[in-house]
Amino acid sequence: MSLLSGSMKLVECLVQPGRRARMTAAALAFLSCRMRYWEDVALRNMCIVFPESRLEWRKATLQKMYRSLGYMAVENALLAKQPALAQEWVQEVHGIDRLYSVQREGKGAVLLGGHLGNWELAAAFLVQRGFLVSAVMRKQRDSKVNDILHRYRSRAGMGVIPQEGVMRKALRCLREGRFLALVADQRARKAPYQVPFCGRPASTPAGPVIFAVRANVPLIPVISYRNDLFRHELHIGEPLCLQHVSCAGEALYRNLLTMNRCLEYYIRQRPEQWLWPYRRWPQTLRSETSSPPMA
Repeated sequence: MSLLSGSMKLVECLVQPGRRARMTAAALAFLSCRMRYWEDVALRNMCIVFPESRLEWRKATLQKMYRSLGYMAVENALLAKQPALAQEWVQEVHGIDRLYSVQREGKGAVLLGGHLGNWELAAAFLVQRGFLVSAVMRKQRDSKVNDILHRYRSRAGMGVIPQEGVMRKALRCLREGRFLALVADQRARKAPYQVPFCGRPASTPAGPVIFAVRANVPLIPVISYRNDLFRHELHIGEPLCLQHVSCAGEALYRNLLTMNRCLEYYIRQRPEQWLWPYRRWPQTLRSETSSPPMA
């Protein structure tokens, strides 16, 4: 058992609704700010996205992010016990009519998310509102973390689709009129192209775009922002303007660029809420896949 999985299990055992939850959240927020996990990576990433920013601003922004992660650990443990809390915690919802419109047509949609605010809460809230949501789950290095995340999402009422064999299961989910939730702001292990993300080429996951094009359904951004502990707002954007002509070549590259620009917009709105300590921009490999194909 890793430190992460052990910490998640401990929080799950300790946390209960009410004052005790707030005390636990405050303690975890304090510890997160002191531990400063991968701070050097996070500060370098912030220099890429905000090259004109001062070091003081970057460090202050990063402290807010660590505090938010501490809050999120408590919130997700509570949601696993009482999923209905999602409706209480999301106090502002913008654009939900876009999802109701898709639902009335009997179609599915790909929900595009990022590691902003409490990304687990967004899908849990939509389930509480009556949407059929399945989440694609990336395999974690620690199988215990995998088990905990699977349990959290299942208890929240979500379907869980493992990454292995995801294409067939994801397309079936969409064709049945369900909503497929994915986060797409981290580095893809196997990606067709290096696509600009926040100003620098990055290995970009193609799944959200490919699923939407192949199933002929909309790709809709769904972003959760935190206002405080147990206080959130949900932003559901306009469906992205995709080229529904091909899942390869220039069309795929342009669709991935559209997706990255969308995620970049939401990150720049609330930079203190993005997961900065992640190696999003490793040195770009000079290969044929690093450049877009020519028409």
